[in-house]
Amino acid sequence: MENGLEAELDDKLGYSKYDYKNKATDNSRNGHNSKTLRTSFGR
Repeated sequence: MENGLEAELDDKLGYSKYDYKNKATDNSRNGHNSKTLRTSFGR
């Protein structure tokens, strides 16, 4: 799940996690927080 979310963020921002040279946007990654995923199967 985490890898899928990282890939979406890479696509949305236009650069990968450590590729600041190719950053062509004012949007940036703000850090990392733990989250709980809630689904119909539970947490």
